[in-house]
Amino acid sequence: MPEIKFVNDITTPKYMKIIAFDNLKFVNTKILKDMPHFLSSILGIPRYVIREKVFEWDVTGNETIKFSCVWNCVDSEIDPYTKIVIMVGARGEVNKNDKSGSISFAIKGKLETVFEYSTVIEKVLKIHYFKYLYKKRLERIREIGKIYMERIENELKKTFGGA
Repeated sequence: MPEIKFVNDITTPKYMKIIAFDNLKFVNTKILKDMPHFLSSILGIPRYVIREKVFEWDVTGNETIKFSCVWNCVDSEIDPYTKIVIMVGARGEVNKNDKSGSISFAIKGKLETVFEYSTVIEKVLKIHYFKYLYKKRLERIREIGKIYMERIENELKKTFGGA
């Protein structure tokens, strides 16, 4: 069945939230391996809806280990048409000897709305429904997405000591 897809940013006009922790005396890299469980417990969503897209380690340097990780959290249980997608990215470096280093997190959220249709008239009606009648519902879902992003930000600040 054909579908219409609308994508809206949660953090408009900002593209994403960036949280940086520089000059940390100890960078706990184990939290990166446990990040799907960490995000699941923060957001209260099942573990199976959190996808690990990128998990890269560069250990070729003499003194430092560089890493880059990206996770996607998808909550589709709020609304039958719209799902909240939160992307959390981490990038940083750790000294091999004393485990000091820096890490920065990027949090981005978007709403993906999908309407299925079977005829051209139904397609026009769904577009009209989205533009004029669905906006209040979409704003409430956007507020939930903002709450999700704030929870992640607050927990990261607590975990890495940057409150």
